[in-house]
Formats: sequence, C-alpha cells, structure tokens
Amino acid sequence: ATFGNFQIVVTVALKAGILIGSALLASETLFILLGFSICVSVLGLISMFRIPQNGLGEVFECPVETGYRDIYRFRDACRSRQMFWFDGVFLYLESYFWILSLYGLTQENVMTLGILVVALALILAVVFYVIKNQIDRMNQRAVYVGAVAVYALSWWLRGVLDTSGNTTHLYALVVLIAFLTSFFRLAFNKRFYDIAAQQNTQLFLLAKSYYSQLGILVFFSAAYVIFLQQGRQTADFSWLYFGAALAAVGYLCFRQPAFHINRQVPLTVSPSQLNRDEYLTEGDRCEQ
Repeated sequence: ATFGNFQIVVTVALKAGILIGSALLASETLFILLGFSICVSVLGLISMFRIPQNGLGEVFECPVETGYRDIYRFRDACRSRQMFWFDGVFLYLESYFWILSLYGLTQENVMTLGILVVALALILAVVFYVIKNQIDRMNQRAVYVGAVAVYALSWWLRGVLDTSGNTTHLYALVVLIAFLTSFFRLAFNKRFYDIAAQQNTQLFLLAKSYYSQLGILVFFSAAYVIFLQQGRQTADFSWLYFGAALAAVGYLCFRQPAFHINRQVPLTVSPSQLNRDEYLTEGDRCEQ
C-alpha cells in the first residue's frame, strides 16, 4: 500500500510539474522556473536530512550487499543484461525524440505540449483502469508477443505521422501511438517484474539502471557522429522511427520466466509488492 501511495504522489507531482513548467516556459519566465526548481530540490534535500539516522538505515537496509563488481558480472538465463542495453535506447527515443516530435506537432508551443502530455496520461490511465482486469486474465505469453507487435507498429506510425494533415486525425493518431506504447510497457514491465522477483531484486534493478544508461550513451554517441557527418539540422526523425520499428522485434528475445505459478501475478504488480512464497515455487528459471 505504501509503495502504491508513493507512486500516486510521484505521478501527481510529475504531471503538476509538467503543467507548471510549461506555463512558466510559455510566459518566458525562465528565471522563475529555475528558482522554483531550486526551491523544490532544496526542500527535498532538507526533508531527507531531517529523517532520523536509524529510520534512514531501515529504508536502505538490504540483506545482500551489492557492489559495482556484482553489477558488472550480472547475468541470467533470460538475457536480461542484453535487454537492459536494448531497452535504454528505446526509453530515450520515447522520452526525448518523441517529445521533440510532439513539440513540432504543437507548433512549438510549450504550453500546448505540456497540456498534451498530461492529457494523454489521463486518457490512458482511464483506459487501462477499465481493461486491466481483462488483460490479467489473458495468456501472458500471447499478451507479450502481441504487445511487441503493436509496439513496433507504434514506431512505424510515428514515422508516417504527417503534421500537415487534419488536426483531429493527427491527435487521434497520437492517442493511438500513446496507447500502443503504454500497452507494451505494461506487458514488458510484467515480464521484468516476474524475473526480478526470482532473484536478487536490488541487483536486478541496479543492473537495469546502469546498463540502460550505458546503452543510451553508446547508441546516441554513435547517432551524434552520424548526424554530425551528414550535417542534419532538421527535426525529421522519421528514418529513426522506421529503424526503431524494425528493431523493436528484438524485445522478443527477452525470455519468459519458466517458474510454476501458484497464483497469477497481475500486470500492474511491482517487485516491492511481490511475495515470493505466494507467487513462485522452486526451480525458477527462464524458458529457452
């Protein structure tokens, strides 16, 4: 319950930050935005330092210590390490390049972009709240394969998106792209959490963070060199999106855990909410 409540607080704060930041940027009050960001950061640090030392120790207490050597040596039968590198690239495509495309779609209006991002989040939250129970009852392997297929389709749709078309059709297509992407992320996170639950969760999450960031560094360093050599100065990312549509099939290499399930794990469950004895039995491994 605590984890779920924390997620709600983070989500609300994030969306509020997007709207406030968009409004301040649109009014060209950059210094006010910068000052507001600094104040929020300082208040967060003060709040953290005010936590009693013994209480903070309980929060970060872990029965198994994890170091850089453990992260470097991290391997499993599900190809998780390779998938972390791979997924980092797509996360950056979604959170940076696609946002730039949406910025162009809104005629480079920051406030409109902020409203669009928040509106998409609210629409998808309602849609998935309605359909999540039906998804949980479906065959999870079929759901994952289907999710990868529609994720590849979402990148193809990004590539063919024509900003000069009918506005209504344009925004309908943006909503469809957001839905397909969110559906894939839901299925991918389900598989991710299933695998995390059957091993050292802290090491698994840290490895995901480190290798995803390394994937971003390597791939986009190479992309920067390509842009530099070709002298591209426009924001036309269609060629990148078409490439992502083909590459997205690589998510099928992320193997499904082959453990015996005592009770179905919902798609919306996170590692901190899992009870290993409740969901898993002995002999946990990944399917070949």
